[in-house]
Amino acid sequence: KPGARVVVDLAGKEFLAGRYTTKDWHVLDGGRFWLESREVLPGWEKLRVQWVFVGGGEPRDFVVEIRVYSGGELREMMLQAGFAEVDLLGGLDGRPYHRDAARLVAVGRK
Repeated sequence: KPGARVVVDLAGKEFLAGRYTTKDWHVLDGGRFWLESREVLPGWEKLRVQWVFVGGGEPRDFVVEIRVYSGGELREMMLQAGFAEVDLLGGLDGRPYHRDAARLVAVGRK
């Protein structure tokens, strides 16, 4: 629809690459722990993430693959999808996007 907008909010590849760690763990309520391990797949196109929750019963294990995009990759993909303009922002508050921005927000206009 002409004039329509779409907003995509994610963690950008630039931010993730600058802070990448292979393992992390978090203390949860009730003496439980959340263990997280990450693996970069070839070409930095995806991250394979394993979450293990332990304590308070049987351990639970989940594995997901998350596609990651740089600002340039996301903009190009949206332009190829038919958006006339794509602005990249560093947050929903409109701050500029840069390699240290915690969020990558793309606003596409038809």
